[in-house]
Amino acid sequence: MNQDWVNDWYSVGATADVPSGAVIRRQIGPGDLALFNLDGAFFARENACSRCEQPLSDGKVRNSEVECAGCGRRIHIAQLSDPSAAAVYPIMIVDDEIFVWIENAAANSQS
Repeated sequence: MNQDWVNDWYSVGATADVPSGAVIRRQIGPGDLALFNLDGAFFARENACSRCEQPLSDGKVRNSEVECAGCGRRIHIAQLSDPSAAAVYPIMIVDDEIFVWIENAAANSQS
């Protein structure tokens, strides 16, 4: 199935899919996302450590940080929501469903 991904909000699951203190992986359009729940606050970013490229969803969440399973780098989860960071996706919650904003996805996909 070929879908043109456009600037829009895309569902990545229910809030119940991501327990507090957890990280899960979600594939949406051309992106591989790590989805975090930090005490009811949700964060989404590209699912790759900027140092070693290992999936952040394989890491361990401890307090307010995720520890990369590949290199051990610790990243503060709240800092993942910094809109100036290139790999961060805006999140919207509607009726316990989590949506992420995918911008220019069709233009960024490779054939």
